[in-house]
Amino acid sequence: MRSGYGAVQSDEDVVSISKDTDHSCPSIAANSKRNLELAAIFASGLLFGILLTVTIQYLSPPTTNWLLQQTNTWTPLLDRHTLTLHDIFVNGSIFNDPYSIYRDAPSPEVDAAWSAISTVRPFPITSSEVLHLGKDPTQAVRIPEPWGYGPDMHFAELDSQHLLHCLNTVRKYAHHNYYFAEYSNSTETLPRMLAVHRDHCIGMLLEALTCRPSMNVVTFEWMETQRFPFPDFGVRRKCVDYGGLLEWQKGAEVKGWEEKAEGLKRPEGARVMPALKGLLEVGEEMGRNVGR
Repeated sequence: MRSGYGAVQSDEDVVSISKDTDHSCPSIAANSKRNLELAAIFASGLLFGILLTVTIQYLSPPTTNWLLQQTNTWTPLLDRHTLTLHDIFVNGSIFNDPYSIYRDAPSPEVDAAWSAISTVRPFPITSSEVLHLGKDPTQAVRIPEPWGYGPDMHFAELDSQHLLHCLNTVRKYAHHNYYFAEYSNSTETLPRMLAVHRDHCIGMLLEALTCRPSMNVVTFEWMETQRFPFPDFGVRRKCVDYGGLLEWQKGAEVKGWEEKAEGLKRPEGARVMPALKGLLEVGEEMGRNVGR
């Protein structure tokens, strides 16, 4: 019968076992050291990459769009169109010399020139972009899906074009006898809605000019026939390439909107806002559909 006790190990056996079991420790230590070295190399590389990126961004000149983003609320325009800047000297003469068609007396040619720069063309934006503008997509009119833009697109327009439209409108009121001749030689007053339109445009231009006041400085000069110093309004400005912006608007517009607009109808279930008090007061004077 086998005994329940085993042979007691000698000191030599213990030493031999210790030697056999301890031989793996140097390998574990070496692996740990290598892992630490690799981790240190990775961390150093990551830190170097971050520092390099920050340095490049710091040293690289900022783009025009980035600069405009710092001084504007969010707009999809700065995500879609790359703007450029250029320096100009403003023609500050109180007379139209050098000649500019935009300062000329009313004529079909002058009207065509103003129309070319103040045309408002709608373009599509998404519901997400409407939200980013701080507005409610349920209130923003959607582009009809059959127009080919999908179910999630809304009409939008450039505020800059609305402001140019307003400037053109004020120009026309300044030449009242030409553009509103039917009211010039009679006792009739200007229809209320026309006067409202004029005052709206003046207010919009005031808001724009006081929100972004010119930082330029006007100097004075002595001029023959003038008793007092005469202002030199020919300031130097850094301007956005507006021609490029007009080209972008033309390319981004909702295709065929002018022809399709006549058939545009309010869809069932659309959210309808209460009429403006002023529109209700005008009543039947200008009819129910009062446009720009």
